[in-house]
Amino acid sequence: MLKTMNNVVPETIDERIGRRNYLKYLGVAAVVAGAAAIGAYEYSEYYGKQAPSPLPTINPKPTTPVPIPTKTVELTSLYGRLFFDYNGNGVHDGKEPAVSNAKVQLKDDTGKVIAEAVTNSSGDYKVEDVPTGSYRLHVHADEKFRYMCQSAEEFRTVTEDYDILLGKNSRMDVGLMEGFLTLPYKPGTPVCIISYFDLSGNSFDNVVRNWMGNTSQVYDWHCGIDYGYGENTKLCGMEVYSAAPGEVIAIGPVNPPSGGSVRLLHSDGRKTDYAHLGKIFVKNGESVPRGRLLGTTYCDWDEPHLHFELMGKEGEGRLQWEFWRIDVYRDQTNPNSKSFWTVDNNPQYASQYT
Repeated sequence: MLKTMNNVVPETIDERIGRRNYLKYLGVAAVVAGAAAIGAYEYSEYYGKQAPSPLPTINPKPTTPVPIPTKTVELTSLYGRLFFDYNGNGVHDGKEPAVSNAKVQLKDDTGKVIAEAVTNSSGDYKVEDVPTGSYRLHVHADEKFRYMCQSAEEFRTVTEDYDILLGKNSRMDVGLMEGFLTLPYKPGTPVCIISYFDLSGNSFDNVVRNWMGNTSQVYDWHCGIDYGYGENTKLCGMEVYSAAPGEVIAIGPVNPPSGGSVRLLHSDGRKTDYAHLGKIFVKNGESVPRGRLLGTTYCDWDEPHLHFELMGKEGEGRLQWEFWRIDVYRDQTNPNSKSFWTVDNNPQYASQYT
């Protein structure tokens, strides 16, 4: 038997191959295990960093309610005076009495009364602490007051009310009238009534009365009032004025034998006619205030005078030719008769008729 150096028996070929395979597999296993360890570490590092942090605990603070803004309501007042407006110009003068114990109301758009006051012995009223805004002013006075105005440029019935916008303390005076007509000439002019429209309202019924309730030279078919000078009834060149504010809707030319004419349309739909004019100072379509000079009476004929008449709306009054005529004078014998003058039964300054 052969012996090797140091008595070591040499490996056989098979043993050597086996040992090499063992070492090879052992290295592969080590490599695989190392890689696995490295992968586990990297996995832990990566996903450990990506994990969300726990949310902090927040203690809610108590909330203070937010106040709702409120609209400031501004308050104001309205004051003024009611007076018996003899001449219908809306201005209170010394001779015109105050209207006491009349009620003044402010109404909203629905008709609800917002505030009211009663006039004192001086005709004064005042409503206070009224919210600013738009209202309607309503006047309730003695039933004889059927019309009212604030100027010579307008008039209305007391049932129509006034629109008023209150933005600050305001004054509003109102003139109350029994009718809306003033005399068509200057007060104090020495004229007399020659004839006028019959108060009875019926044609040729033989019931003829003057405005004082007595018989007079009045005839049924006459459509208006004839004004003349004194006993001779001559009225040449007298100035003629508008008896109420309105619009000129017709002008008759100044021709013989009776001269020209002017017709006005008023806000309530009625009309007034001024005839036998020698000169005319207004134009068709012109708006005129109460007391506007319209012209002068015609002189070139035998009986110069002013013819004045009031025409009603359709069906109001008595039909004369193509127009409805109204008697402007109140019949004292009839308690239901109404006057269209500014002063009841006393056309402005009518002492000359009594």
